[in-house]
Amino acid sequence: MPHPDQNRTKEKFLKWLFIRVPLVTLILFIILAGSLKLVERYPDPLKEGLEQFLSQRTNTNASIEILDHVQFFPNIIISLKNIKLHNRQNAAIIDLEIDEFFARSPLWSIFFNTRYIRDLKIKNLHSIAGFMTPKASHFDEISINTLNGPEQYGSFIEGNGTYDAQDTTFQIRIEKKGQNYKIPSAFPFSLQIGKTDLNATMVRKGSDMLMTLTTINTSNQEYGPQDYDIVTKGKYHKDQPFSCLLEYGNMSPCQIYLNP
Repeated sequence: MPHPDQNRTKEKFLKWLFIRVPLVTLILFIILAGSLKLVERYPDPLKEGLEQFLSQRTNTNASIEILDHVQFFPNIIISLKNIKLHNRQNAAIIDLEIDEFFARSPLWSIFFNTRYIRDLKIKNLHSIAGFMTPKASHFDEISINTLNGPEQYGSFIEGNGTYDAQDTTFQIRIEKKGQNYKIPSAFPFSLQIGKTDLNATMVRKGSDMLMTLTTINTSNQEYGPQDYDIVTKGKYHKDQPFSCLLEYGNMSPCQIYLNP
């Protein structure tokens, strides 16, 4: 027969587990939600914090003209206008600029690092050569779109613009769960720069990245399918057609990486 002290200890534990823990969790949740709402009411310090964060992460001097909208609960929403990343050596040079940026993600996705996003839209992104990519790039719009056929079905991150003054589009297949989207560990990817079309499946294995089933069509000549290493053990490989295409803006110098 259990000792009376053991019964009391068990009762205290159950009371703590089923009453105290949920109550404390609820109180913390209310405090967190209230704090986030308070931050939303005073956006100027947040704008300064975003500018400092971007400056540190990109090694530039970032400026945001308008923090159009910010929300933290129940979804994280950030809407910015006129973002500029100024070169630290010469402030007159703008390494990257964006007219409009909008992103929305569930709050729980940030807490649990599930990497889901609900919406994304970037308008008029321009990057000088050597900053984001080897050549200058401009995208009129980058956004999440869901296609319902007849040629394609599914959800994609899509972008259109120019790369090295050539018409450019890209498309990344993403998975949709409910109202949210996520880039899976393996995803079809397509890139068109000028007269070159590259199609492949990107595969992420831990910190490694592979480009598999790669086909390339350029100047009416088709190559592949073939597999390439993109990143292995933290090392980025340049001896593959994707990197070469970005480096030169065309496939003429990249024939050594292609198998018909």
